[in-house]
Amino acid sequence: MPYTILATSGIPIPEDSNIPAAGLALKKPTEDDKKTSQALGISFLNISLFLSTQWDPAMARKGRGSRHRSLNRRRCRSKQDGETTHGPYLVEVEHDGTLQQNNTDKRLEHGSRVFLKLELLQPSGSFKSRGIGNLILSTLKDPANAGKNVHFFISSGGNAGLAAVHAARDLGCPCTVVVPHSTKPFMISKLQAAGATAVIQQGASWFEADTFLRKTYIDRPQEGTADDAGNATTNTVNVYVPPFDDPRVWAGAATMVEEIAAQLPPRPSSESSSVFPADAIVCSVGGGGLFNGIVEGTTKCLQSSSSSVSSEHAPENKVHILAAETQGAHSLAHSLHAGELQSLSAITSQANALGALCVARQAFVNATSPPPGVQVTSVVGSDAEAAKGILRLADEARLEVELACGISVEVAIGGKLAEVLPGFGPESRVVVVVCGGSNISAEMIAEYRRQLENGWE
Repeated sequence: MPYTILATSGIPIPEDSNIPAAGLALKKPTEDDKKTSQALGISFLNISLFLSTQWDPAMARKGRGSRHRSLNRRRCRSKQDGETTHGPYLVEVEHDGTLQQNNTDKRLEHGSRVFLKLELLQPSGSFKSRGIGNLILSTLKDPANAGKNVHFFISSGGNAGLAAVHAARDLGCPCTVVVPHSTKPFMISKLQAAGATAVIQQGASWFEADTFLRKTYIDRPQEGTADDAGNATTNTVNVYVPPFDDPRVWAGAATMVEEIAAQLPPRPSSESSSVFPADAIVCSVGGGGLFNGIVEGTTKCLQSSSSSVSSEHAPENKVHILAAETQGAHSLAHSLHAGELQSLSAITSQANALGALCVARQAFVNATSPPPGVQVTSVVGSDAEAAKGILRLADEARLEVELACGISVEVAIGGKLAEVLPGFGPESRVVVVVCGGSNISAEMIAEYRRQLENGWE
């Protein structure tokens, strides 16, 4: 079969947390366990997959229907305790690059092994559950907020807002989302159905919506109460949740890299000199939250691994990180071309989830001066190429993702990877972060198919 699913742990839990470590707890999960794990993006299918050490394919099918019924499941050992644990899947594409289940022995066009990290299985439908969940949990653990009513506010046209609503809701806090007028009605319905306290439409772009949010709810003095001595106190605190430009968001996204390293099968003994088990990671770039997390997580893994490898056996090859964007939402590529951090004049790509006019400054720094052991390559494709990536997943893996994610899939499985990494061979390993996204429907996929058939390029 052309796919292999490797199930391992979900998002790692901080050592000082009272949340049970992923895969270690054998007790029956409590309601608090369920809420916290859902908020952090630990398990999509069922909390028992997070806490149990037994893989139950039947429970997996309950969560996602029959889409994985024909796939070959294989257990992966946790490096921490040797138990089998579970989380977002890693799928290997082994044959002709079409994701089609057939008996051909052909490799992908560029001859490399490609693995798909299925972050679309996160609670909110995208990788955003990691970073946003980490930020919200960190805020609630801050002693300065003890005993206060915390209300979270985020400006987002969809995925970051959904992640914030899911995390805040499951941790017992209200969350208000401000979206631009361009946000589609079905996305607003999703935010409301997820439990948003309010969904407010304001401005023609994300920037205008964000400016309104800050001025109206964050920058102004907040209402307070008085204690028994008559001193003014603030019982309610409004907290701004940045969609991508915050170290806590990057740290949350970084957790998937350690997970990837644990999920990938061991290299043959002849390749044991490689510190990191993947040669390249492909991720989409909007504002840079995911990209910064991937760089941070990869660097951490390299540092951890190299500490146990003597200098004479240290690997020479770097881990390639491919930053994928669509033309018209290519804010990182635009800045790299200019040689300085610059904003796009407008977003003209249909991949509006990548619609940050300017990337986070740290993303520009990571791309121009990456940490030791990391090499960053910017790749820009068209909306049509992103649509091809969507159709590959929809037709052959029964997975639905939006254009912002489709571009990474097409970069890895189409012909662009061979162009930017010509030295990769049959045993080179490429991991694609299938970041997901909720701005997609069967009707949209059908329309993309029609346009491609009519010559969309």
